[in-house]
Amino acid sequence: MKIGIIPTYKEVFGDDPPEFKNLIAGIPTKLIVGLVSVMNGELYLNQYDLSTHLKLLQFLLQRQSKNKQEEIYYKIAQQVRRKGLDDFSIFSTHLNLQFLHLSLLHYHEDETFEDTTPEQELRIFKAYLVSTSLLFGKMEIDTQTDSPLDYFRKNTWPMMIGQFMLNHPYNYFLAIAKSKCFFDALEFETEFGRYVRNFTERFQDPNSLAYIFRFVNILQLSQERDETKRFSPFSITSDAQSIPFFDELAIDLKKYSEFYSESKGNFTGLKEKPLYKVSEHSYVIMNWDFLARKVYDGMLFDFYNQSGISHEKRFLKFPAFKQFIGENAIEKYLFRRLIRGCFKNKHVIVEFDNGISSGHPDAYVRNGKKVFLFEIKDSLFSSRIIDSEKYDLIKSEIDKKYNTGKPKMKGTHQLLSQIKQLSNKPFESKSYDELKIKTRNLIIYPILIYTDPHFDLPGIGKYLDEEFRVLVESEGLDQKFEKIKNLTFLNIDFLVSHLNQLQKKDTSLDKLIDAAAFELKKREKRFIRTNSTDDLMLLNDNFHSLSSKYLKEFNSDGDYVKVLFDELKLSRGL
Repeated sequence: MKIGIIPTYKEVFGDDPPEFKNLIAGIPTKLIVGLVSVMNGELYLNQYDLSTHLKLLQFLLQRQSKNKQEEIYYKIAQQVRRKGLDDFSIFSTHLNLQFLHLSLLHYHEDETFEDTTPEQELRIFKAYLVSTSLLFGKMEIDTQTDSPLDYFRKNTWPMMIGQFMLNHPYNYFLAIAKSKCFFDALEFETEFGRYVRNFTERFQDPNSLAYIFRFVNILQLSQERDETKRFSPFSITSDAQSIPFFDELAIDLKKYSEFYSESKGNFTGLKEKPLYKVSEHSYVIMNWDFLARKVYDGMLFDFYNQSGISHEKRFLKFPAFKQFIGENAIEKYLFRRLIRGCFKNKHVIVEFDNGISSGHPDAYVRNGKKVFLFEIKDSLFSSRIIDSEKYDLIKSEIDKKYNTGKPKMKGTHQLLSQIKQLSNKPFESKSYDELKIKTRNLIIYPILIYTDPHFDLPGIGKYLDEEFRVLVESEGLDQKFEKIKNLTFLNIDFLVSHLNQLQKKDTSLDKLIDAAAFELKKREKRFIRTNSTDDLMLLNDNFHSLSSKYLKEFNSDGDYVKVLFDELKLSRGL
């Protein structure tokens, strides 16, 4: 995990930044849209490649005088020498989007405009640097902290919450699997199947997978590299039949400028409409990652608005629909298939919450003396709080979703209650005496599953584990079992992306949890020894990062797609 360091306007040009709106005055907004599309296309798979940043810088300054270019290069080189090359960046996807958002707020059109002048091009580069100052300029270091971990959270969460997901490209194959499960759960397991057909038939798609692959076929273009072209792919051309599909994804610049204030809603408008229509058949992709997220995350909103299901009395509000999907498509359909797929041994006991037994975990798994308690929460991180960039609000949101006992137990408190019950009886039909099991021999693995990638934010998992450990010790529960393991805070995408490996003995879930705990212990010892910022960052990595070193030691045997299709029944309805 790294935090990129971007040069500021003052560091490059030496004076205080001008007004943003003055810098882009007279420049048509659609030109900036095209420019950002080019930049994001280059950064999409090359975010940490310095040559990509230099290529974009040369592109932006290509019409400046040699003296001006050398002056800017020298100033940036100074910052590299001062701040270090490893963490230094000139551009980022997050800041490109911030620059685009601010430009859209000052929407300007001019049909007579032909081309930019060198002076306007320099102003565009200045405006980009000013937008970074507007984003981060008001942030101050909070020194009123209780510990290094407290210092980390208070000073990184506000800065990282809005950009962490944006600067890490999404694996859209995971979205394919989740989207297909969503459609299948709704179509074949509920009374609302007709809305799936309503949704897919809008574009004459014969089934949900055909609709999903409309996106996949486009997204594959982002991986292509044509040596004869100057830039990575950033545009697409549509045939006549597909124009309605692409038009639905295309932004109306003027409407955006009228609807959104400077509170950008975590770029909701750009996520909803990640394309811009240039001509009858031509579109630019403002952000490939937003397009990838339309396969599942964004598709849920599209489905709600376009399928007709919003007219159902029980779904007149989106949160009601989202809750229904969380229970039926995520928990009862996708999650349960993943758990069964992870634990294939016939001697393993797997029990799911039947809605009748009070306090039952979403999934209870026992493999000999090892007990896994799963709680899954399909909760969204509030875009208002992401935009706020305030530590207290971010922490409150985390607690609200995963660490509270009132008015209803969630997350850590649910697991605590389940472990208390487990000290007396198992979540099985037989008693401990009948099973010939002594509780003092049990090893408990408490696991919280989340679905919103904003909860990947470094430090959240460690924070929740600390809170959970306090609860366990206050109840004396750690004395009643052989071991209560650290709380594992796990993105459901991890289960999807490693399902084939999780079926194998060496990379089973308990092995990965133990490996992550071992890696964390090593990092804790190293931080105590060095007290360095880099080691503090590593100490707060999420589970995926902590377990990655161990996972790399084992091959996945190339059976991933087959396992995923078999366990999740992805060929259903075809």
